[in-house]
Amino acid sequence: MLVVDQTDAEEATRRLVRIGYDNLVGFVEPETLQAYFKSGGEKASIETIDFAEAERRRKGAAVIDVRSGPEHREAHVPHAISAPYTRLPEYDDTVPSEPTLLIHCGSGARASVAAAYLARTGRKVVVVNDLFSNYSNNGDAFND
Repeated sequence: MLVVDQTDAEEATRRLVRIGYDNLVGFVEPETLQAYFKSGGEKASIETIDFAEAERRRKGAAVIDVRSGPEHREAHVPHAISAPYTRLPEYDDTVPSEPTLLIHCGSGARASVAAAYLARTGRKVVVVNDLFSNYSNNGDAFND
């Protein structure tokens, strides 16, 4: 089930199909979901952090870069695994199941979609909801 305003449902569906979610049965608008939660409905969430916090957590985690291949080749977090979000199901065998995965893209939007997919496969994920330029502006060397 997709949670989206009716005006955005077609575009959201297209984006989900690109990463392998091709069996969508319908959508619900955010207001309907809020009413569900207010009535005691079950919910889950994915932790979000910025690049500064991601850098502090890198030692005990794997970094997954879900930007396109050319974006990754241009600049990336050292030792990050490149797994473009539009082809993420193809990377199921190369994206580790453990430890925690720090999922990032250029701004956080693609990372959020990718993290939802990876969480559904049983992986522990954290979204880096930050601009990639905030990582590169830290002065870190990021081409390994």
